[in-house]
Amino acid sequence: MSSRDGGIPNPSTITNGERTHNQSLELEPGMLYITLFRLEKDGTYHWALVVATTNRTGMVYHNTNDGDGFYLSRFLHPHLLNSTKFLTAVKVSRLTDYERKFHEEFHTRIGDVPIEGRTCRTWLLEALFEVADQGLIDLQPNKAQISRIETEALDHAIRAAGRRGVATVVTSFCFET
Repeated sequence: MSSRDGGIPNPSTITNGERTHNQSLELEPGMLYITLFRLEKDGTYHWALVVATTNRTGMVYHNTNDGDGFYLSRFLHPHLLNSTKFLTAVKVSRLTDYERKFHEEFHTRIGDVPIEGRTCRTWLLEALFEVADQGLIDLQPNKAQISRIETEALDHAIRAAGRRGVATVVTSFCFET
């Protein structure tokens, strides 16, 4: 597996940056989101998992392809909600214990999910199942439920794209408080 890896930053070094887009949107630190971003071709989206580190930033985990084949990328996105391509973030779970050591375990385990033969979407769905199955998030490892979450996230992205890119941050039907 190929990986381009950024480490987990020290929380005291993370800043939100200036709010330039989606100014009213906020994430909840320690929560896991499925995020979708607009691609150049209408009706296509890039999918990524994000662990919110502040109310505007997050660690991004995604299977991506920049022309040299697919690879896993893990990095801190310091201005996630400012992205002009950002469409939606669907809160699906919390890390079962949002401490640095636990986030490091999540970071390591998600890197074990194979990327070969998978797109950003199919990798994300498999990664979500795997971290749920390992008890790293508060989500049941249920493929039917994950399929419903996939549909829910896609519906939110389609609606946001149809509203000329008015982005949303929402809580999934499956999120347990």
